[in-house]
Order: sequence, then structure tokens, then C-alpha cells
Amino acid sequence: MNENIENVPSFSGLTIPEKRKLLSDEYFELLAVIRKMKSDFQIPIDDPENTIARKLYTPDQTEDEYLNALYENIIGIKEELADLLTVVVDNLYEEKNPE
Repeated sequence: MNENIENVPSFSGLTIPEKRKLLSDEYFELLAVIRKMKSDFQIPIDDPENTIARKLYTPDQTEDEYLNALYENIIGIKEELADLLTVVVDNLYEEKNPE
């Protein structure tokens, strides 16, 4: 965790395309974690946000287009996490309170 915190100041020195690439890479890493957890809990994996995420790689888009795509991705991740946490909490509740 400390390694990530130390990387934040160096982010400000990157070019806009480098920042976009790094943010996109981070998004895909987070998505991979969610997909792994969904697989572990046997939750169907539907990834409509993958098509949105590809917008982050487009170097010729305007900053407004990029920020809108990034916002859509964050909303998608938030929805995926909400679904995942619901299943995790339900499973924990069932373990502690078997019928």
C-alpha cells in the first residue's frame, strides 16, 4: 500500500496520454479483481463496462470525452462492487445464521 502512495506524486509529472494509460491500467486491474471474486462466488460475469473502458485508450479523444468515459467506468465499477458486496454479505450472514 505504501508503494502506491509513493507513486502518487510521480503521477503529476506524467503527460496526459501517460496519465490516461495509467488510469486505464488501474481500472483493468480493479476489474480483474472483481471478475475473480465474482468467479469465486459463482456470480455470472457480464462485462458491458469493458466496452466503455476501451474509450480510455483512445489517444485522439478530447479531455471531456475522456473524463466522461472515466466517469462511466467508475459508475460501472461502483455498481459491480455493490452487487459483489451484496453476495459476500449474504454468504457471511448465511454462514453465521444457518437454518
